[in-house]
Amino acid sequence: MLPDFETLVKEIRSKRKGLSWSQKGLANRAGVSQSLVAKLEQKMNVPNYKSVRKIYETLEKTMSAESETVGDLANPDIVSAKPEDTRGEVAEVMKENDFSQLPVKKGEDFIGVVLSRDIGLARNDALVEELMRPTNSIIPESTPREAVAELLKSQNAVLVKGEREIQGIITPADLL
Repeated sequence: MLPDFETLVKEIRSKRKGLSWSQKGLANRAGVSQSLVAKLEQKMNVPNYKSVRKIYETLEKTMSAESETVGDLANPDIVSAKPEDTRGEVAEVMKENDFSQLPVKKGEDFIGVVLSRDIGLARNDALVEELMRPTNSIIPESTPREAVAELLKSQNAVLVKGEREIQGIITPADLL
């Protein structure tokens, strides 16, 4: 059931202020005029349903996106390599799974990452420990989606840590 007009106006204003948006900022994002937002919040005008819906959906979409964390998005099924694996073994796993990289795990710890470009010209019996780079970034599962999006511009994957251990991996494809 839809709330009454007064409740709806209070909710819109509260959400806008919670996002630290000006009336103009909300209007630009929702594709309506700033004067419409101002009149709505002052209850001077009852805009049409379509305009109110645009405003409300803009606020809802932004608030839900901001509350999404990497813990919600991470893939818990981490395929990894071991330092003693050979280039040939890792290349086969990458090819089968269409991966461009694999985290390297020794025991319970992630110690590095091996990229397809690192193994491309190596001999088939070369060990992963000879080819790997420093580990991917490890971020807490509470990290906002927007923060990991920035990080993934410079890295192909990021490991996600829960309270005690790595919970998953996130790649640009997980943000789609």
